[in-house]
Order: sequence, then structure tokens, then C-alpha cells
Amino acid sequence: MFVRVWISFLSVLTTVSEARVLIGTLPTEAHGVSGTLYVHDDVTLLIDQFYYDGSAPAAYPYFYTKGNVPNDAGGGIKISGRLTMRYTGQTLTLTMPSPYTVYNIGWFTVWCEAARQLFTRIQFPVSLPNMPTMAPPTTSSQNCMSLDSSANLQWTAYNTSVTYTLCGCVDTTTTAIEYVGFGLSGSNSATLMLGADPTITWVDNMGVAHAEDYYLSSYVQCRDGAGACPDVVISGGRCKNNVFNISGSRSNGVQCVTYSRPFDSNDTECDRIINPSQPQYVVWGVGGLGETAFKHFRRAKATMPPFALSTSSTCQTSLTCTVCKPFNATKISALENTTFVARIGPSGADRGY
Repeated sequence: MFVRVWISFLSVLTTVSEARVLIGTLPTEAHGVSGTLYVHDDVTLLIDQFYYDGSAPAAYPYFYTKGNVPNDAGGGIKISGRLTMRYTGQTLTLTMPSPYTVYNIGWFTVWCEAARQLFTRIQFPVSLPNMPTMAPPTTSSQNCMSLDSSANLQWTAYNTSVTYTLCGCVDTTTTAIEYVGFGLSGSNSATLMLGADPTITWVDNMGVAHAEDYYLSSYVQCRDGAGACPDVVISGGRCKNNVFNISGSRSNGVQCVTYSRPFDSNDTECDRIINPSQPQYVVWGVGGLGETAFKHFRRAKATMPPFALSTSSTCQTSLTCTVCKPFNATKISALENTTFVARIGPSGADRGY
């Protein structure tokens, strides 16, 4: 017999920062779903420390409008795409489908369409404080910058945040997933990988877009919170994923992911501050998701124009995508009883190790 528990928050809210409001802790009903739910702005929900075992065939975040109560029969409104992976404490960002806002939510749930089962549910308060809105942009039109012939970056600057659309060529001939990454350099005076603050974007094989806040403390694979790591796994949970409003698609060898991040996230350890009025050095790159470190991460050829520019566009109308071919292996011929010593160093350059 299953005992189901849910939490009702009728009037009590805790404001944890200027940017978000705490709704409460998600109660676990099935598949290990848990986390802490926040409202970030009028269209964005954040779940910190989100856990889900990833084994359900069709699990989705849903909401029920005010006056409706969730049940296993369904009837809610889908917020985003299917949850296709196992979550072990990451931050999940959800954007409300148009024309709804967080003020329409009566209940939040995670529901499996195939099993017709609720995995968690939590009731929203009767009223929410006035949340930040997607403020009118400080630029009159969208800016665009060509990173090279295979990648474009578009952006729109808002009062306290910036929204990027990062497009790049990826290999779609296999089931392996490739990322496209972009972010501020680790130095204010040069392009530098160490200390860089990139966002890694990808679209999985189910068509769901992802964007993850990273910090590069070294050139090696992330281990024990050190190396090329997502912010959420930095030792001690000191850093957060400060990327939100994620959407995107992948087709014909080109991946485009749109995401937002604040100019200043107040994450002094893992995030660099975007200066909307000054050019800044950036890094960007592509590579295979899950590869050791970033063996195809490239340095930018130019600085980023100031976000406050009214219009800036150096983009090509279409990207030139070519499939990478493996280099020919060199055969080693040697006499018998010859000893070879091989040392594998940090990943880098066009040929990886």
C-alpha cells in the first residue's frame, strides 16, 4: 500500500533573495522525486537540489490552474518537455508555457503520462508577491556576433540580465550528443580558459534543450568538484546553476539553444560579472558531451561588444557545417624487446590528447 503525502502552502512564503521566492520542499511520492521549489520571476520556476531516478517512461512537470486539484487521471497543463535523465541534485529550470504565468498556478506536480501516476505535488499559495518580470530590453533590437563560420551568438540585454541564443554546428550522424559552449574568459585582459565561466548547451535525443552553468578551474575532467565542472557540483554546494528560461532545437546539423543569465548572479566563487557597458573577453567551443574536459573548446578571436550597444551584427545568414574526419593513425615500427613509455596529458588542441 502506498501512502501519499503532499504539502499545502496557503499563505506563508519565505523570500530568500531579491530574485526568487521559496514555495516549499517537494514531497516524494514515487521515483525519488524531491527538491526545493522556487519562483524566480513571473514565468520561471527553479527546483534546487532536484532528484529523480530517471526510470519513468513519460514523466513531465505539470501545473494545475487555481481551483483545480491534481489527481492520477491527469488534467493538468504541461510545463516543459519530458524528463529524460537521472537527476542527482542539479537545478532544474522551468519556463511557463505562454500565455500562463506563475500567478496562474494552483498546484505544481511531476506526472507520468504512461503510468498515470503523480510523483510529487505541492500547492501554491493563494497569492504571490509581485515577481520580477521580463523587463523591456535596453536594446531596441537583437544583437548578433559570428564566432566563426560554424557558430553564431545572438543576445538581447535587459535591465539586469541577458538572453542568449547560441547556434553551432554539431554532429548529428550518431546518437552521441555534442555541446556548444560560450561564456566569459577567465581573464579581463585576454582569452583564458582557466577561471572561465561558460554555459554548456545541448539538445538531447528526445529534443529537450539543456543549458548548464560551468566553471573551469583546470583543463582536466571534473572530479571531486575540481576541473571543468558544472557549478552545482563544486565542492560543498557553494555554487549554483544561474541559467534559466531554457529552450532550443537541433536539426540539419545545427543546434540552437536560448537561455538567460543575470549580469551579476552574486555567485562570487563560480560566476564572472557581465559588464553591460564594456567589451569583455569570451571563450567558446564545441565537443562531445561527457568527453574528458573540453578537448574542442576554442578561444574566441575577439572580445564581446558592449551589451549596451543599440545594434551590433556580424553574423552570417547561414552556418557552414562540416563533419570532422578522424586523422590517420601513425604506425610504429620497432625492433623486438623495445620498451615504449606513453604519457597522456591534459586534453587540448584539434587532436585531443
